[in-house]
Amino acid sequence: MNTITFDPDAAQTAAVSGILTTIDPDGMHLRAETPVQAERILANTDIDVLYMEIPTAEQGGMESIRRLVREHPQTNLVFLTSHPEFALEAHKLYASAYLQKPATPDEIRESLSHLRFPLNAQKAPEPLLRVQCFGGFAVFCDEVQVTFRRGKTIELMAYLVYKRGAMCSNAELVHAIWGEKTQPAEKYAYLRKLIKDLRDTFHEIGADGIVLKAWNAVGIRPELIECDYYRYLSGSRSAADQFRGTFIGNYPWAKDASRYF
Repeated sequence: MNTITFDPDAAQTAAVSGILTTIDPDGMHLRAETPVQAERILANTDIDVLYMEIPTAEQGGMESIRRLVREHPQTNLVFLTSHPEFALEAHKLYASAYLQKPATPDEIRESLSHLRFPLNAQKAPEPLLRVQCFGGFAVFCDEVQVTFRRGKTIELMAYLVYKRGAMCSNAELVHAIWGEKTQPAEKYAYLRKLIKDLRDTFHEIGADGIVLKAWNAVGIRPELIECDYYRYLSGSRSAADQFRGTFIGNYPWAKDASRYF
């Protein structure tokens, strides 16, 4: 957890910051001497919670806090103040809590359990690739189509996208790509080359982490790709996310899957 504490009284700032450090010793608990300094920290650091006393008139008063909320609406705001008359204003700013000084460690701990934006609500990762499944299969990075060194690597990627993150054994992949339940050893050796091509290509375009490799199995992280097929499954009504005659490609396993559209 990352926090900023501000109080015109530096001793109060230090005390609250010390309590937060005791509660969360692995976090980063910063102190701001002025609202302007708090604003500068927020501009350069991901902060989870602001503990704020009402600034003095010379420091901007409530208007300085309103500005912080406008510019950083996803940061939790907790008032820790000796001014009860600002409670209604704090409510209008959707503060997570309004504590009266001096706050006890238990009160501060309690405020952390009622944050508007819970600390355990992880942000969804940004997609690294865009994948098109309807109307033909293609992979894009920054709107440039990704190409692979080996022709069957694209089918390997298509199958892994189709499986939506499930780990696929080497035997399953050999059967899907070459079509027979039993294959000579060279097919498994060639599959390993396809997997290497897939990983090397993604490394070159800065998309490391999409491919998951385990003992004799491989998969992808679906949360790292933006995909029309996945949006379709989630209930999207957008025309761009609907079946358009072809699902993924002219692969036998894909033709079987297209019967469900």
